Amino acid sequence: MSTEILTTITVFALVGGLSAALTEALHRRRLVRASVLAAAEFGVIHIALVMSAWKEAAEEVPYPGVSSLPTAAYDAPAWAAIAFLATGIVLEAVKQHRREVAKKKLVKSLVKSFGVNESKENESEKD
Repeated sequence: MSTEILTTITVFALVGGLSAALTEALHRRRLVRASVLAAAEFGVIHIALVMSAWKEAAEEVPYPGVSSLPTAAYDAPAWAAIAFLATGIVLEAVKQHRREVAKKKLVKSLVKSFGVNESKENESEKD
């Protein structure tokens, strides 16, 4: 009995904490972090649904609430978790690409503005 209570408290703490972190990430417009947190949250919800369905199936309750749901109800949070995780990976790749392009543009503009200091190279060749 204590394991069931502990598991329930842990699930609620995880979902609550992940929801708070997700809200904070969305507020600060950190979409990659928000996407990964949403994936984790949907993963926890999926595990909680499956856990409660297995528990109901093992106890053979007369009116099962969760275990009588169609399989799609269990799969939906898992698919949402996969979709959010894939979205986070794609957003991170786009962010990295933009960062590299910006770095190349910055180097190009600095070289164009200041040029290459050839005078010091020529002095070292003369010695």
